[in-house]
Amino acid sequence: MALLGQLDEFHLQHIIGLLQVERQTGELALECAGQRVSLYFHEGAIVHAVAGAQSGYPAALVPFDWERGKFHFEGYDPPIEPTITTPNAAIVSAGQRRAAAAVEVRACIPSPYMLVRLMPQAEGQAGSINLSFEDWRFLTLVDGRHDLHTIAGSLRKDDFDVQVLATRLIKAGLIEAIDRRVTMIRMVAMPTTLDLRPPTDPQTALMDDLTLDMLRSRGRNRPIPVRAEVLSASDQLAVVTLEGRPDLADRLLLSPLVMAHLAVERNTLLHLRLLDE
Repeated sequence: MALLGQLDEFHLQHIIGLLQVERQTGELALECAGQRVSLYFHEGAIVHAVAGAQSGYPAALVPFDWERGKFHFEGYDPPIEPTITTPNAAIVSAGQRRAAAAVEVRACIPSPYMLVRLMPQAEGQAGSINLSFEDWRFLTLVDGRHDLHTIAGSLRKDDFDVQVLATRLIKAGLIEAIDRRVTMIRMVAMPTTLDLRPPTDPQTALMDDLTLDMLRSRGRNRPIPVRAEVLSASDQLAVVTLEGRPDLADRLLLSPLVMAHLAVERNTLLHLRLLDE
């Protein structure tokens, strides 16, 4: 049995129900905005899941809060060790609770690339608030410079789980979230200038020579490439190498490969942060 489509047309719980009724064995691959989750079935039951660095039951819940994406089921006998014994109905129920929580979480923290910092009065409040061990681990990583995605990686957690945790601490008045874009450089991707072409290296970008010199050397002349994070409006992130080229003004040239990865078109506003300073 092969099955494919869009999640906004055929909801995940219905796909799982169909595979259960048909007692299918194989892999259900789900993709959304650069994320990929694989649910593995044996005779209709979910027996394993992988979502980035996560696996098992927590990984199976990840795609339930996706608002869109695509899916593809391929029937075969996957060479995996079962890690999930929870019935499909319980997984779907937990996933739907996660989806409901996502509405509140994304209203508070719309992006995992938001920076978080301690509130000035947090130290005085912490003693009167019941904090879990995970809360304390999270707070030790909050320094105003790292975003939630980076903190999630340090904690080996899913972005959404860390957004849930951060939302709770924001409500408690211990931290605040800041859109990292306010700390980044605004650039325009792939200007429609006919005499300029993107570089052949798929991981290299070009920008105005003078601007690049100012950003990377703070007035010192260091004519060497530097790495930078490029963030799109849809929270797609790419790390590219920057090289200078004159007469680009405030524009940024990206290769078609990077453009496709970021899911952006020409003349799109992007935000940039240097990594090599």
